[in-house]
Amino acid sequence: MKFLLRAAAMAALFCAACSSTNNAPPAPGPGTAPVRQPAVVPMGVPMVVPMAAPVNTTLTVPVEYHKLDNGLRVVLSPDHTAPVVTTAVYYGIGFRVEPKDRTGFAHLFEHLMFQGSKNLGKLQFIKLVEANGGVLNGSTRFDFTNYFEIVPSNTLQTMLWAEADRMKATFLGSVVRSRADHLTVDGVDVAELSGPRAEVYISEAAPHRIVRIRLHKGAVIDWISDADIGYRNYGKDFNIQRPSAVIDFSNLSTLPPLYTVVSVDVSKCATPCAVSAVVKNLGGKNGARAPSSVIFTMTDPANGGVIGACTAQITPDVAYNSTTSVSCTISVPSGQRIDAVVITAKPDNPGHA
Repeated sequence: MKFLLRAAAMAALFCAACSSTNNAPPAPGPGTAPVRQPAVVPMGVPMVVPMAAPVNTTLTVPVEYHKLDNGLRVVLSPDHTAPVVTTAVYYGIGFRVEPKDRTGFAHLFEHLMFQGSKNLGKLQFIKLVEANGGVLNGSTRFDFTNYFEIVPSNTLQTMLWAEADRMKATFLGSVVRSRADHLTVDGVDVAELSGPRAEVYISEAAPHRIVRIRLHKGAVIDWISDADIGYRNYGKDFNIQRPSAVIDFSNLSTLPPLYTVVSVDVSKCATPCAVSAVVKNLGGKNGARAPSSVIFTMTDPANGGVIGACTAQITPDVAYNSTTSVSCTISVPSGQRIDAVVITAKPDNPGHA
C-alpha cells in the first residue's frame, strides 16, 4: 500500500511538471515585473549541467641557459614571489675523481675556498653574506662541489662579485707565483705550484693527482697551520689486527655489570642509620675488574658537609635487567639530628677488566 502511495505521488509530480501550457502562469500585466519560476526537472530525466573550464595545474619552472665567452655556463630561473635571490656556483669536481685510498682532497678544497681571496680576507666572505641578512653553505658531492648564498635580491651583484673573486683567487693566493717541473715526491714525478700561502705538488702523469700540500710558515687555512699534507703510505698493508676483546653495545648483556639505583630506603635510619637500596643491572654478569658497589652518603643540607658514609658491595651479580638489594649502616655522630639530614646513594661500577 505504501508503495502504491509513493508511486501515485511521483506520478502526480511528473504530470504537474509535464502539464500543458494552459496551466502556465499568466503573463505579467503592464508595470508588473516578470515572475521567475523555479526550474522543475522531471524524475527520471537526466539534467545536463555545464562544466567549468578545466584549470591548468601543471607546474612550470622558467629556466634560461646561457654561456659566457669564457666558457662559464649560467642558468637563470626567475621567481618574483619574494624579494630574495639564491646564487649557486657548481664546480665539476667531486669524490668520483679521487683515486682509491686517496680520498678527501675534494672536501679539503671546498673548505679552502672559504679561507680568503684577493679582496676578501679569511672568513670575510661569510661575514659579508651574514651582514646582508643572508645565509650560505657549501658541500662536496660525488660529482660536484657547490657553494650557495640566499640573500636579499638587491645584493645580487655583491654576491656575484664575491664568488668571482674567490673563483679567480684560490687559496694559493691571487696568482701562482712560480712553477717547477720534474721534481720527485715519494718517488712520484711532480710539478710544484707555489703561491703566497702554500705549495701544491701535482703528479706529472695524468690524471695529475695532488700528491702533497705544504703550507708556508705563518699561513693558516681552515684553522690549520704549519701543515705538510700528503699521502705517503697509501696502498700498503698496515697489519691492523682485530681486537681480541670487543664490547658489543647492541647487546648490553655482553657488558660488565652496570648497576643503577632504583630506590633508596631510609625507614630504619636511627642511631646508627641503617640504609638500603634497590639496584638494577643494565649490563651482564662477567668481565668486571672488581665488584660493583653502592656508596651511601649522609650530608647536612645547611652547609653541604658530609656527616657519614658507608659502602655496600653488590654480590653476587645479577643478570641483565634484573634487580637486587644492598644495605649498610652509617655511623652517626652523637647529638646529630636524623630528621635534618640528606642521604644519597650512588653506584660505583669499576668497568671492564
